Amino acid sequence: MGVLLALTQTSASFAQTNCTQVYGGGTPCKTNDKIGVTKQVKNPQTNAFVSSLPVSGPYYAADQAITFRIMIENKTNNRLNKVTITDTLPKYFVYSTGEGKFDKAKNTLTITLDSVNAKEKKTYDISGKIAPNS
Repeated sequence: MGVLLALTQTSASFAQTNCTQVYGGGTPCKTNDKIGVTKQVKNPQTNAFVSSLPVSGPYYAADQAITFRIMIENKTNNRLNKVTITDTLPKYFVYSTGEGKFDKAKNTLTITLDSVNAKEKKTYDISGKIAPNS
C-alpha cells in the first residue's frame, strides 16, 4: 500500500507565509514581496520534482527513499540578512540528510542563512524515507 503525500508548512523569517495543504500533496504558499518559498516532492516514477502528486498516484511505499526540495528566492533588489527557513516535515517522514538543523521532537528542519543576495535563488534538498508501516 502506498502513502498519499501531503506537503506541510514551510515558513521564512522574512516572509509572511500562508500555506495550505492540497489533497494529494502540495503546499501553495502566499508570501510577501521579500522572500518566495516553494516546497516540492520528487515524483517516484519520473524523478522530477513536482508541487504535488496526483491523488491517483504514484505513491511512496513504507521504507522507500523520498526527497523534498525547498526553493527560496529573494524578490528584492537588496541583500537580506539573517534569513531563517523552518520546514515542518510530514509525520511519516524519517529524516536522513539536508542542510540545516533537524529537530526530531518537532519534526522540523531549520535552515539559517547569513544573507541572501538581491534576486538570488537557493535550493535545498531534504532526504529521508517513508516510515515503516505508514
